[in-house]
Amino acid sequence: MKIVFRLGLILLCGLALFSQSVFARYNWPNGIYFGPGVVGVYTFFRVNGSTVGTPNPTLTKGKTSAGAAGFTSRLGYAFKKFPFQFDVSYKRIGDLSYDSSQVFSSISPTYNNVTSNLTAVTWFVNGYYNIHFSNKVLPYIGVGVGKTKNKTKLTATNSSGGTLKVDHTISNVAYQGIVGVNFKVANNVLLYVAYHFVDLGKAQWGPWGSGSNRATLKSNNILVHEGEFGIKVFLGDQTPYQPPELISDTD
Repeated sequence: MKIVFRLGLILLCGLALFSQSVFARYNWPNGIYFGPGVVGVYTFFRVNGSTVGTPNPTLTKGKTSAGAAGFTSRLGYAFKKFPFQFDVSYKRIGDLSYDSSQVFSSISPTYNNVTSNLTAVTWFVNGYYNIHFSNKVLPYIGVGVGKTKNKTKLTATNSSGGTLKVDHTISNVAYQGIVGVNFKVANNVLLYVAYHFVDLGKAQWGPWGSGSNRATLKSNNILVHEGEFGIKVFLGDQTPYQPPELISDTD
């Protein structure tokens, strides 16, 4: 995902140089903007067991996928003469589930029916390049980098009938690549739909237990396919500039 981010950043820089002369009469909504949005995500990741203590229990390794919904909001700025805009976005997605039975196979008491929900809260700084397709439709590409907090809530039972509950929060650097389309519905209002490919870093379940029974579950990088729909409202007068008409003297 870091490679996608770096390539996107290089592309945006190249387009900035190219657009300096080509898009001198760019007339889309500009200035400060804000707006909310809703997101739907599909994620996949691999979970590996790691332990502290001796003897080491055998843990189930596996991969999982999950879908979830969330919301986002943003505050940004769009240039008047160039097709670039930048914003800071807040995003929250939750209830990404990881389920596993018989996670441990060689410790006593045996933990089973391990379930967990993952909630990711992320702040992104994003940059976009707008492609002028028509007066009403504006496709765009972008990249973003930010910080995410991945919080897990784990519940498990053991063979003795006991219930275990463990929460854990870990912070990561997050990256995203973006492809979307803006639709102009008013001089200062855009609706947009977008696809994001996001790297949320890693998550951890646990640790729980003590001594030779102390253990954790850890994921690899959590990769997310994300669809987003929202609105951008621009502040200020967005009426296109009209030069004064020439006065003809017929006398």
